[in-house]
Amino acid sequence: MRTKIYLFFIITSCFNLSAFSQVEYKKVYTDTGILLEEGWVSNGKKKDYWKFYYPTGKIKKKGNYLAGKKNGYWYYYTPNSLLEKEGHYTEGCMSKWWIFYDKNGAVNFKCQYVKDKKHGYSLCYENGKLVKSEKYCENKKTNEWTSYWKFRRENNMEDLK
Repeated sequence: MRTKIYLFFIITSCFNLSAFSQVEYKKVYTDTGILLEEGWVSNGKKKDYWKFYYPTGKIKKKGNYLAGKKNGYWYYYTPNSLLEKEGHYTEGCMSKWWIFYDKNGAVNFKCQYVKDKKHGYSLCYENGKLVKSEKYCENKKTNEWTSYWKFRRENNMEDLK
Protein backbone atom coordinates (compact mmCIF):
# COMPACT_ATOMS: atom_id res chain seq x y z
CA MET A 1 0.00 0.00 0.00
CA ARG A 2 2.81 2.37 0.90
CA THR A 3 4.51 1.87 -2.48
CA LYS A 4 1.23 2.68 -4.25
CA ILE A 5 0.97 6.00 -2.39
CA TYR A 6 4.60 6.88 -3.22
CA LEU A 7 4.06 5.89 -6.84
CA PHE A 8 0.93 8.08 -7.03
CA PHE A 9 2.86 11.01 -5.48
CA ILE A 10 5.75 10.59 -7.93
CA ILE A 11 3.45 10.37 -10.95
CA THR A 12 1.35 13.41 -9.99
CA SER A 13 4.39 15.52 -9.10
CA CYS A 14 5.99 14.75 -12.49
CA PHE A 15 3.04 16.19 -14.37
CA ASN A 16 2.11 19.84 -14.48
CA LEU A 17 -1.39 19.72 -13.04
CA SER A 18 -2.25 22.98 -14.79
CA ALA A 19 -2.12 21.00 -18.02
CA PHE A 20 -5.36 19.42 -16.85
CA SER A 21 -7.03 22.78 -16.28
CA GLN A 22 -10.16 23.78 -18.13
CA VAL A 23 -9.34 25.19 -21.58
CA GLU A 24 -12.17 26.62 -23.63
CA TYR A 25 -12.74 28.58 -26.81
CA LYS A 26 -14.55 31.78 -25.92
CA LYS A 27 -16.54 34.23 -28.05
CA VAL A 28 -17.65 37.64 -26.76
CA TYR A 29 -20.66 39.35 -28.34
CA THR A 30 -22.35 42.73 -28.00
CA ASP A 31 -25.89 42.88 -26.60
CA THR A 32 -27.13 42.84 -30.18
CA GLY A 33 -25.22 39.66 -31.05
CA ILE A 34 -22.23 41.11 -32.91
CA LEU A 35 -18.98 39.17 -32.39
CA LEU A 36 -16.31 41.37 -30.74
CA GLU A 37 -13.57 38.88 -29.84
CA GLU A 38 -12.75 35.20 -29.85
CA GLY A 39 -9.97 33.01 -28.61
CA TRP A 40 -8.72 30.51 -26.05
CA VAL A 41 -9.06 30.85 -22.27
CA SER A 42 -7.38 28.78 -19.58
CA ASN A 43 -7.98 29.33 -15.86
CA GLY A 44 -9.79 32.57 -16.67
CA LYS A 45 -6.86 34.03 -18.66
CA LYS A 46 -6.53 34.56 -22.39
CA LYS A 47 -4.03 32.26 -24.06
CA ASP A 48 -2.86 31.38 -27.54
CA TYR A 49 -4.41 33.03 -30.62
CA TRP A 50 -7.12 35.73 -30.35
CA LYS A 51 -9.01 37.88 -32.84
CA PHE A 52 -10.82 41.14 -32.10
CA TYR A 53 -13.42 42.74 -34.37
CA TYR A 54 -14.98 46.10 -35.11
CA PRO A 55 -18.80 46.17 -34.77
CA THR A 56 -18.89 45.97 -38.59
CA GLY A 57 -17.37 42.48 -38.38
CA LYS A 58 -14.01 43.51 -39.83
CA ILE A 59 -10.87 42.42 -38.03
CA LYS A 60 -9.50 45.01 -35.56
CA LYS A 61 -6.44 43.18 -34.18
CA LYS A 62 -5.08 39.69 -33.79
CA GLY A 63 -2.28 37.99 -31.94
CA ASN A 64 -1.24 35.63 -29.17
CA TYR A 65 -1.57 35.69 -25.42
CA LEU A 66 0.52 33.95 -22.82
CA ALA A 67 -0.94 33.75 -19.30
CA GLY A 68 -3.33 36.63 -20.00
CA LYS A 69 -0.72 39.00 -21.50
CA LYS A 70 -0.09 39.87 -25.14
CA ASN A 71 2.92 37.92 -26.31
CA GLY A 72 4.46 37.41 -29.73
CA TYR A 73 3.63 39.15 -32.99
CA TRP A 74 0.44 41.25 -33.29
CA TYR A 75 -1.38 42.96 -36.15
CA TYR A 76 -3.69 46.00 -35.88
CA TYR A 77 -6.08 47.16 -38.61
CA THR A 78 -8.05 50.30 -39.39
CA PRO A 79 -11.87 50.11 -39.67
CA ASN A 80 -11.46 49.92 -43.47
CA SER A 81 -9.16 46.87 -43.16
CA LEU A 82 -5.79 48.53 -43.84
CA LEU A 83 -2.85 47.44 -41.73
CA GLU A 84 -2.28 50.15 -39.10
CA LYS A 85 0.66 48.70 -37.15
CA GLU A 86 2.35 45.44 -36.36
CA GLY A 87 4.98 44.28 -33.92
CA HIS A 88 6.13 42.21 -31.00
CA TYR A 89 4.90 41.98 -27.44
CA THR A 90 6.82 40.45 -24.59
CA GLU A 91 4.82 39.83 -21.39
CA GLY A 92 2.23 42.45 -22.39
CA CYS A 93 4.72 45.18 -23.39
CA MET A 94 5.69 46.42 -26.83
CA SER A 95 9.18 45.12 -27.64
CA LYS A 96 11.60 44.73 -30.54
CA TRP A 97 10.66 46.29 -33.89
CA TRP A 98 7.24 47.82 -34.64
CA ILE A 99 6.06 48.99 -38.06
CA PHE A 100 3.49 51.80 -38.37
CA TYR A 101 1.53 52.54 -41.55
CA ASP A 102 -0.04 55.73 -42.89
CA LYS A 103 -3.70 56.09 -43.93
CA ASN A 104 -2.89 54.67 -47.38
CA GLY A 105 -1.20 51.55 -46.02
CA ALA A 106 2.40 52.62 -46.76
CA VAL A 107 5.13 52.28 -44.13
CA ASN A 108 5.30 55.49 -42.11
CA PHE A 109 7.97 54.52 -39.60
CA LYS A 110 9.66 51.61 -37.88
CA CYS A 111 10.65 51.80 -34.22
CA GLN A 112 12.44 49.67 -31.68
CA TYR A 113 10.70 49.26 -28.31
CA VAL A 114 11.66 47.96 -24.89
CA LYS A 115 8.90 47.61 -22.25
CA ASP A 116 6.42 49.90 -24.10
CA LYS A 117 8.98 52.68 -24.64
CA LYS A 118 10.82 53.74 -27.76
CA HIS A 119 14.33 52.55 -27.08
CA GLY A 120 16.73 52.25 -29.98
CA TYR A 121 16.19 53.44 -33.52
CA SER A 122 13.24 54.90 -35.34
CA LEU A 123 13.30 54.97 -39.13
CA CYS A 124 10.99 57.55 -40.75
CA TYR A 125 9.63 57.14 -44.29
CA GLU A 126 7.89 59.36 -46.84
CA ASN A 127 6.50 57.92 -50.06
CA GLY A 128 8.30 54.65 -49.40
CA LYS A 129 11.72 56.28 -48.97
CA LEU A 130 13.75 56.55 -45.78
CA VAL A 131 14.03 60.27 -44.97
CA LYS A 132 15.51 60.27 -41.48
CA SER A 133 16.63 58.13 -38.60
CA GLU A 134 16.24 58.90 -34.92
CA LYS A 135 17.60 57.32 -31.79
CA TYR A 136 15.62 57.04 -28.55
CA CYS A 137 16.39 56.17 -24.97
CA GLU A 138 13.26 55.44 -22.90
CA ASN A 139 10.99 57.58 -25.15
CA LYS A 140 13.43 60.52 -25.27
CA LYS A 141 14.98 61.39 -28.62
CA THR A 142 18.76 61.48 -28.25
CA ASN A 143 19.85 61.96 -31.87
CA GLU A 144 18.62 62.43 -35.42
CA TRP A 145 20.15 61.86 -38.88
CA THR A 146 18.92 62.90 -42.31
CA SER A 147 21.95 61.49 -44.12
CA TYR A 148 22.49 57.77 -44.50
CA TRP A 149 26.26 58.26 -44.54
CA LYS A 150 26.31 60.22 -41.27
CA PHE A 151 24.05 57.64 -39.69
CA ARG A 152 26.29 54.79 -40.84
CA ARG A 153 29.44 56.55 -39.67
CA GLU A 154 28.05 57.21 -36.18
CA ASN A 155 26.23 53.92 -35.53
CA ASN A 156 26.76 50.20 -35.43
CA MET A 157 24.57 48.63 -38.12
CA GLU A 158 24.23 45.51 -35.96
CA ASP A 159 22.01 47.57 -33.61
CA LEU A 160 19.32 47.60 -36.30
CA LYS A 161 18.62 43.88 -35.88
